[in-house]
Amino acid sequence: MADTDTVGQIELDVRLINPFIEAIQAVLSKEVGATISRSGSPGLTAGSKLPHEVTAIIGITGDLVGLVLISLPAESALKFFELVVGEAKDDIDDIVRSAIAELANTIVGTASVGFEDMDLNWDISTPAVLQGKDAQLTTLNITRVAVPLETSLGPITLEIALSRTHQSSE
Repeated sequence: MADTDTVGQIELDVRLINPFIEAIQAVLSKEVGATISRSGSPGLTAGSKLPHEVTAIIGITGDLVGLVLISLPAESALKFFELVVGEAKDDIDDIVRSAIAELANTIVGTASVGFEDMDLNWDISTPAVLQGKDAQLTTLNITRVAVPLETSLGPITLEIALSRTHQSSE
């Protein structure tokens, strides 16, 4: 894949996206044996509506600032929880939300390894989880790039809203 893709009028550095995709693949494969593939091309998120009912959000500060969102349908969140914990749940409750938050934390932590050779320093926040069919989130002046993925758990949408605070000396 080229170093940049043009989406709409914005040129995106795929080196800021690929580590997250690779991390989702590695983590879901290891944790629950899930298969993952892209179900469409990355695109800009229009509006503030979140793509699925359950969305884990992690803030990033440092040389990169912004948010990483991992969004999945409630059914996929419940399936993930059952595979990891071995207990079926009918509803998304605090313990299921905690499992999804930990999934996001593991994915973003794993992705950080992909950034080591870019000389970028950054820290991540404690994950938060939004739930609801009509949940909305605005990232104000940072464009969100959505990467639709298909997994054996169901669809997952990775949204990345990052900007560099400085240009690294690559």
